[in-house]
Amino acid sequence: MSRQLRPPRSRHHLSEHDAAKPTWLELFYDLVFVALFIQIGNLLSHHLDTAGFLKVLVLFAPLWWVWANVAWYMNRFDVDDVPHRLLLLVQIFFIAWMGLSVPQAFGDHSTQFVVCYIGFRLTMIAMYLRSLRHAPQQRQLLIRHISHFHGPGALLWGLSLLLPPEQRPLVWVATFLWEAGNTLMPRFQALMRQFPVHTHHLVERFGTLIILVLGETFIKSITVDPAPALSLQAGLFSALAITTFFGLWWLYFTAIDGENAAESTVCVGNPIPWIFAHLPLGLVLIISAVAKSKLFQSVISGHANALYAALYLATLAAFFLLLCVVAGDRRHGAVAARLGAAGVFALLVPVALLWPLPPMLVAAIATGVIAIMVARDVALQRNTSPMVRLSNRRSIH
Repeated sequence: MSRQLRPPRSRHHLSEHDAAKPTWLELFYDLVFVALFIQIGNLLSHHLDTAGFLKVLVLFAPLWWVWANVAWYMNRFDVDDVPHRLLLLVQIFFIAWMGLSVPQAFGDHSTQFVVCYIGFRLTMIAMYLRSLRHAPQQRQLLIRHISHFHGPGALLWGLSLLLPPEQRPLVWVATFLWEAGNTLMPRFQALMRQFPVHTHHLVERFGTLIILVLGETFIKSITVDPAPALSLQAGLFSALAITTFFGLWWLYFTAIDGENAAESTVCVGNPIPWIFAHLPLGLVLIISAVAKSKLFQSVISGHANALYAALYLATLAAFFLLLCVVAGDRRHGAVAARLGAAGVFALLVPVALLWPLPPMLVAAIATGVIAIMVARDVALQRNTSPMVRLSNRRSIH
């Protein structure tokens, strides 16, 4: 059959290398979410208070869920023909307008935000209906995705339009929690064991998600209005901030990119905890970037704010805690090191609130701790013998 009209096929029929590798279409699709994450960061930057945090959480969760659902579908099926591309094109339209609606999603643009989210759900239903025709052996699992996730999700979000805009987020949150709960239901878990995920592809896709979020965090970290002139202080702070940004990338990808990362990182029978850990991880990185940007502004203006330093340190503590969940290396020493780094940052949070620390000192402490963690990873890699690495590599093939 022509590639232009090739039905969805199980990804497990592919070779290990081909199955693990995201398609060009998947990578193109990911670009849309860079703009969405920037919008989320901008919203938090302008509303850095309790209400702002709640709004960002309520908006980030369904947007993350959009990306995760497409990644989940593509983890099961190898499909890249014209009908599938057209469905993703329609999705991109809806997702783009959801992003444009973010600044006023709780006000004037609430209705269009909801309508576009429903549009995304309908395209997912179309994908699963198409797959149902060509993968009848997975009938129960595919129907469950429609009947327990996308169908009710579209319906409940549609019913939220009957409420005033300020009350609709209650329905959005309830819908997300209900769907998340459905992933833990015994029947769904049994079907996942019967038709397991492709762990290598899953690790590749969620690694890409973190790359997208890190890209947004870098943009947010260097976005200061007005743009500063290069001075000794500004240059030093930016050097520390960029080094920290690089270190977070290093630590995450070292944690998921070991020789047997897919098997040790993701539980094939129940990958849900690992997947959902990436929701707070992505949000933590965005919040960290906003706090870092505020600290940069403090350096330039000379007016420090204890809240920014405390928030930055808290996000780094959360990053290392979440790294314990997503990392493939679960040995006692590795977990203890991550918990130790999280503890250092957590202990510094009240210190920063009670005795305001200079932004430059906060950046230096963060860079120092992360540099120690990176050096530890490098030392471990150097001390791992070639025979052990070869043995691990063979174990995944």
